[in-house]
Amino acid sequence: MLAVMLASTIAQALAATAQRSPEPAHYEHHVGVDLGVPLPLSVYGYRSKGGARGLCWLASLAVEYRYSIVASADIEIQLGGWASAANVHGTDGKASADVYFVSAGLIAFAEFPLSSRRSRASFLIGVGLGASFSGIVVDDQIALHTTALGGTSRARLQLPIFDSLVFSIGMSVDVFSPPLNRSTWFNSPLRETVVISPALGLAAGW
Repeated sequence: MLAVMLASTIAQALAATAQRSPEPAHYEHHVGVDLGVPLPLSVYGYRSKGGARGLCWLASLAVEYRYSIVASADIEIQLGGWASAANVHGTDGKASADVYFVSAGLIAFAEFPLSSRRSRASFLIGVGLGASFSGIVVDDQIALHTTALGGTSRARLQLPIFDSLVFSIGMSVDVFSPPLNRSTWFNSPLRETVVISPALGLAAGW
């Protein structure tokens, strides 16, 4: 009788273990790609008052690498780097111009799980410091190319697709100083540049 009871207990334990979902793997490395729409709030200190009459296209591409340094049930801290490029092409009557932004730097993220680590749904906030290379190109003769220092702040909602792949919806705000290599263009002062970019992305972990 004791042997039967012991066998029954072991069988029940094995069945419960089989039904229990495995703990998700923890990934130390993360690589993400975002495709967004750059919306300049200020370009060299000049703010849009209705914008150009025709915006032909706006596009931004950002790449991130993040390494997890602290992980717990409530928060994960990640350090890494980012690089992004964006272009805005606009027309106003017969005139047209391209405004471009290229930036790169170091970034720190805090990731908060929305329910449990098992679901992999999470919310991220991050801040970073870096350098920007930007400019305005009207034609071959009229162009402005500058460098600046500044930073980025980012917020992102991540939703799982597969175990190691997540889909994200986010927003970034890039703020850069007045140009370091020149202070005026056509006798007009050059000041700070601010760009916000809503974006969709994918991130993989390993």
